[in-house]
Amino acid sequence: ENGALLSDDPVKQIPAIVTDSPAFKAGIKANDIILEVDGKSIDENQTLSQLIQQYTVGESLELTVLRNKQRLKFQVKLFEVDLSS
Repeated sequence: ENGALLSDDPVKQIPAIVTDSPAFKAGIKANDIILEVDGKSIDENQTLSQLIQQYTVGESLELTVLRNKQRLKFQVKLFEVDLSS
């Protein structure tokens, strides 16, 4: 199956999920695999980034996630996150 694996980068000390981000608040966790954005599959032709960029701050979308062999759906409301701190 295609999708986007959300994994921490211990070398660069970058977490898979930023605290207080839209994904964090929706319940997305490290090691989840995002399969779809509003029913559109993530694959070699449509990356997670490309699909998310089609939305603007304030909009909501549904993410289909694979976690422990179970498909879960999460509602995510997009908002800006300050990464400067």
